[in-house]
Amino acid sequence: MRNKIIMAFIAICLAFSVIWSPTPAMAAKKGFPQKMITWIVPYNPGGGFDTYSRALARVIPKYLPNKVKIIIKNIPGAGSRRGASALYRSRPDGYTIGILNFPGLAAAALVKKTEFDLAKYVYVGRITISPYCLSVPKKSPYRTLEDLKQAKKPVRFPTTGKGATGDLTTRIANAVLKIPTQLISGYKTAPAGIVGTIRGDSDAVITGGLETHLTFIESGDLSPILVFLPKRSKYLPNVPTAMELGYDGELSRLAMHRLVAAPPGTPKEVIDILSKAMKASLEDEGLVKWSKETKRPLEWASGEESREIVIKFTKMLKQFKKVIAD
Repeated sequence: MRNKIIMAFIAICLAFSVIWSPTPAMAAKKGFPQKMITWIVPYNPGGGFDTYSRALARVIPKYLPNKVKIIIKNIPGAGSRRGASALYRSRPDGYTIGILNFPGLAAAALVKKTEFDLAKYVYVGRITISPYCLSVPKKSPYRTLEDLKQAKKPVRFPTTGKGATGDLTTRIANAVLKIPTQLISGYKTAPAGIVGTIRGDSDAVITGGLETHLTFIESGDLSPILVFLPKRSKYLPNVPTAMELGYDGELSRLAMHRLVAAPPGTPKEVIDILSKAMKASLEDEGLVKWSKETKRPLEWASGEESREIVIKFTKMLKQFKKVIAD
């Protein structure tokens, strides 16, 4: 009898511990953040997403109510889908956030089953937008867009594989521009694909954001033919836009958005704290200096604006589903 009473008491205590365990919303009211925050980067160290993340992780703690550390956790694999899935499954308490590659992840979701839903993440904000450009090696026989369109054999373009934004951009751009194309895959990073193009493994390159191309343009190894922007880039004022060459609409919006998100269900009060700190960090004197010195632009968009970007661009991508899947 005594054992039964003890067992019943233990069961009641366990039940109450479940009932009264703090939820993410309750934890937020205690004064977020109370411990270090994990920032997931879905790529290996050293790339653009990792570089931006580490730069922000050094500054954001200054603008949090409690100046906790932000720890970078690299989870590479499957074209960033592995890291995106890990973020999606994380506890929605604000202590795990991550950077997402958009629209690369949206393209992947169009052609294969994923463990995440981009519309259900809670967005903290956008760090920057990286436009794309089309470049050729300095000694290329192709000097203009018309040269590429009239090529007598497929023009070879490097790609890091399906699901990458560079691959998506290359496929959509060449379909719209009507450039005969052969994709050369197997590159682990965009810079590796660019170096391969300079070496002669391919003929032209789109993959890699504009800031990545600039390094090779300034060294004299690449010549830019056009940029995918509504207006000319301040870094390449003499290079025409796709719009100037007669291609409006989708091509002017082909860009990589570096979005920071939290798992579905993360409380609004937590997101507001993170978003405010991130926005202040992008205006931080030290980070602005870093941005100018490294030519890595910062272009803020709020969490709600980021969500709208995801929804609208995902709808646009659907018309290119066949191109993306081929």
